[in-house]
Amino acid sequence: MIVELIKETNPKSRKNHDCDACHWVLHEGINRMGYTRPELRVLSKARKSNWQILKGDKYLRQLNRDIGDLVTFKAIPEVHKICLKYNLYPD
Repeated sequence: MIVELIKETNPKSRKNHDCDACHWVLHEGINRMGYTRPELRVLSKARKSNWQILKGDKYLRQLNRDIGDLVTFKAIPEVHKICLKYNLYPD
C-alpha cells in the first residue's frame, strides 16, 4: 500500500483533535519499544492530553492519497517523529 503525500502544513489547532500518530504508539505498546527518556516525556505529555492535539497547539496536518481516497492525517509533531524513528506506521 503506497500513500502519496499531497500537502503538509503545521497549523495552530482551533479545537482539540485526535492524534493519529498516538494511535500507532498505543497499538505497539508504550513499554515495548525501548524509548529514550525524552521520547517518554513526549509520550507522557500526549497521555496527559488524552492522546489529543489540544486547542492552540501547532500540529502536523497532511493530505494524503491512499488507494485513490483522500485522507487527512493529524498528529502531534514530536509523536510523529517517534513513529517514524521506530517504524510504527504500516508499510
